Amino acid sequence: MPHSLFHIPKTMIKRSIYSPRRKFNWEEYDKCCKRSCIKIPFNIIKNIYNLTNLSYPIKNKNSTYHYIKYTINNNYRIASHNDACKCTIIIYLNKNESIKENFYIENNSVGNNLWSQNENTYGCLVMWSEDDNEGPEHYGDIIGNGEREILCLFLG
Repeated sequence: MPHSLFHIPKTMIKRSIYSPRRKFNWEEYDKCCKRSCIKIPFNIIKNIYNLTNLSYPIKNKNSTYHYIKYTINNNYRIASHNDACKCTIIIYLNKNESIKENFYIENNSVGNNLWSQNENTYGCLVMWSEDDNEGPEHYGDIIGNGEREILCLFLG
């Protein structure tokens, strides 16, 4: 179950996501989830990746970045899947305080301490595959009501 938790300063990516001039092309994944493929300067991606202490080679042309917004009404299940990449970083941006979640990697609970308690940082989860480029199977349960926002970096 290769994964680890870490934090990044909000200033590292806040402009990349929350710039007033930023336009998003939202794709509706389902009734509670929409996502937008976004561009983030690769030097920022590399700085975030360096905080993981991993040493797999990553290239911008083999990577994809998604900004994802959820609207949760009671509960939501993130179906079991892999991300078809060597390494995934999930950056936990914002959520309504009533929302609780459980996240599992290869059927093992990661715990519920994914979100930063520090107002100056974002909580992050990195997961990777040591054997292949598909990444580990993972899923989650989200319970509560309100909005939830994450940034997913699919690195290859």
